Amino acid sequence: MMTFRFTLVAGALAALSTPTLAQDRTDQSGFRIEAIAGFDTVTTGVENTDEYDDSGKGFLYGAAAGYDVVVGGAVIGLDAEIAESSVDSGITYTDGMDVAAVALDASEDIFLGARVGANIGGTGLLYVKGGYSMANTELTARGIVDGERYDEKVDIDFEGFRVGGGFQVNFSRNLFGKVEYRYTSYGDASVEYDGVSEDVDEVFDYVNLERHQGVVGLGVRF
Repeated sequence: MMTFRFTLVAGALAALSTPTLAQDRTDQSGFRIEAIAGFDTVTTGVENTDEYDDSGKGFLYGAAAGYDVVVGGAVIGLDAEIAESSVDSGITYTDGMDVAAVALDASEDIFLGARVGANIGGTGLLYVKGGYSMANTELTARGIVDGERYDEKVDIDFEGFRVGGGFQVNFSRNLFGKVEYRYTSYGDASVEYDGVSEDVDEVFDYVNLERHQGVVGLGVRF
């Protein structure tokens, strides 16, 4: 008799909880945190020529956070992200006894922006995003010029605008996953050398610097 009562109560609780769980999966609002990983491609080019075009590829990984609200049939949210990238590129120049090697290593990648999306199928979210992006890189130059050896490092911060889009799906009320593509165009830069920072925005009058990224993410909503 005790076993029968326990089975009956357990069945009743399961039946009552099933609609609630289904309803929770459709909730796209609240605070969220995510872990992300994916590919990263940085391309550079000089205006009116393709002689100096270059492309560096690597991986990125990091964390994101945000807050979403449901307004009518739309989901509107704030988005923030910090990531590390393995992208690097370099060139070597040789002219007689002169040798120069220049390498650019991308590291920190920061994004602050917003997104807006539409609910798909009850548990999915199709969205677009946009906002401010900042990338920190290290430029290293080593070589021998006119018989003198040099080894210099310069920190560069690039600032620009990022746009992108993706699809997010709720696995449960608290757990979700996403796939996302984003494009970044940089238009401002500052260089720090010997403790002094200086704006060098004019370089973008001649140089194009762009970034393409594709990521997957796994997150928790509170």
